[in-house]
Amino acid sequence: MIEIPYLVEIRGHAHGSGFLAAPGMVVTCAHVAGQAGSTVSVHWQGVVYTAVVAAASQPPAGGRGLWPFPDLAVLRVTGLPEDHPCGSINGRLPQHGSKLRFAGYTSVYDRVPRQMTGTCALAGSWNDGNGSFLRIGGDELSAGNSGGPVLDADTGVCAVAKSARTLDTDRGGLAVPIQALRHLDPLVYTELRRGHDLLHPTRRDPPGNLESSVGIPLDKQYELREICASLPETDAHRAHYNAAGGQLTPPIYPLTDYGDVISDLVELLPPVSGMPYLLSYAADLARMHPDVRKLQYWVLTIAARLGLEDEAVRRLEHDQRPRPDVSVMARLAPVGNSGRYHLRLWRYRDADTVEEVGPEYGPASLADVFQKLQAVLPEQLTRAEQHRAPVMVELIVPPELLDEEFDDWRIWPDEDWVSIGTRYAVVLRDLRRLENDRFRVSWERRWDAALAKDLGAILQFVGCAPITSRKSMAGWLEEDLSRSALVLPAGLRSSTSLVALDIALRGGVPVVLWSRGGCTGCADETLCVGARFYSGLRAALSAETMADLPERIKTLRNAADASQDPEHCGHGVALLWDDPRRRPPGQLLTRAEETVK
Repeated sequence: MIEIPYLVEIRGHAHGSGFLAAPGMVVTCAHVAGQAGSTVSVHWQGVVYTAVVAAASQPPAGGRGLWPFPDLAVLRVTGLPEDHPCGSINGRLPQHGSKLRFAGYTSVYDRVPRQMTGTCALAGSWNDGNGSFLRIGGDELSAGNSGGPVLDADTGVCAVAKSARTLDTDRGGLAVPIQALRHLDPLVYTELRRGHDLLHPTRRDPPGNLESSVGIPLDKQYELREICASLPETDAHRAHYNAAGGQLTPPIYPLTDYGDVISDLVELLPPVSGMPYLLSYAADLARMHPDVRKLQYWVLTIAARLGLEDEAVRRLEHDQRPRPDVSVMARLAPVGNSGRYHLRLWRYRDADTVEEVGPEYGPASLADVFQKLQAVLPEQLTRAEQHRAPVMVELIVPPELLDEEFDDWRIWPDEDWVSIGTRYAVVLRDLRRLENDRFRVSWERRWDAALAKDLGAILQFVGCAPITSRKSMAGWLEEDLSRSALVLPAGLRSSTSLVALDIALRGGVPVVLWSRGGCTGCADETLCVGARFYSGLRAALSAETMADLPERIKTLRNAADASQDPEHCGHGVALLWDDPRRRPPGQLLTRAEETVK
């Protein structure tokens, strides 16, 4: 019999097993440990230690019956030797039919519980309505094995033994995927995950040197986990996951820390060409944390191994995802105070290729201008798509039109359920700035200062309290040029938002977001709809840059439409995205009133 040095016996709510997973921390089943806050005893190498249940999943309703998914707990143990061993948690799901090994303390053959190991194979899964357990078949899984590790010879601990198959059989049973730990208290789980990943390799049960499907050996994956375990905590792991390769298959379990993203990315089929998702993810992190030299070295080393040095260097220098360079630009310019407007359109390919579309229309009423624009947009968008790049709609409008819901226009009569914003990135731009050089310097400086920054980190929220001093807000903006992306508390029918937007535009702020709903006034910011909108945006836009924003907001709008969550940050979101270098030809930027005879 092979002894498992990190296996422990537990006496708590029930008798069972567990395993040392991080310094001073044990993983077991919740039905063995009991509820969070309970005290249990942990027996390891002839010594009894006291432990507290730091986190545990919920018991069954009424306290009886099979404990529901995930049936996991984490114990915090006092007094353990500092150099105690730990099991390796790789986080990969075993394949169907995989040969596995389990271990636990059982007294089925003796009055005294003794360590017993056995072999088993993954036979399938069983969902109890809360989540999926693994079905394992093979050797005897008896009383006392619950909470013990299920091991894959190549990857380490892949599951936790839960129960025998039925009350009247002792062959096989159920196990909990180790990834289900991610359903526990996020703070406790992060402590466990990082503590495990920071361990010196000699402290863990060594994994095999299996070459994964992504071409990155397991020892190198562990090395990346160790590096990431020292990075600052963030709540933007879903954004990082998506950034690694577009809108990937949604993760089954919560993404609580960097190691979770690593686990899920290596489970995906690799892309047909280009960098593996895991390498793209590591390169994105290295770009965001340039001071972590080990991370950059890891990326370049793996890229060299895979023959992808050039792609890795490009991604390290700047994100290589497609940008919405191609656009249809529409300029709506008022004619004095007459209530009439001129309309001009261009197809924009790059700074040197801007083609005017037809003659100027107007002056005409706003309703007529809107009708004309809706009539010509379908054809112009189709033509713009011939460039095989993401297409954007840029609406250059005066301040009074910035709250118009252009993105919700339905311009295809045979598809009245589809809006412009469903298919294309739609952004608002400030006509006033394009016509007045007085604003250009601060506008360009703020754009350049924020261009490569993480949007989630630089977004600033304008609270819902009334702005009593324009001078004070202007001073706040001028104090720091990196204040380049603001989130307003509500739509522009709110006086606070309207005043803040005016000051921001005059101060050169290139990006402003708001929800057309938002806060209508509140005493407690923790209950503020606008503050929750801001919080959602920060999480969704973390790891994104200014260049990403139009396409990302389009994605959020669509996600909100598909979501059952009425507070999804994509509902009714408006984006003013004003790149100072994307301009119609200069000679066309005369004031509308100057051309009217």
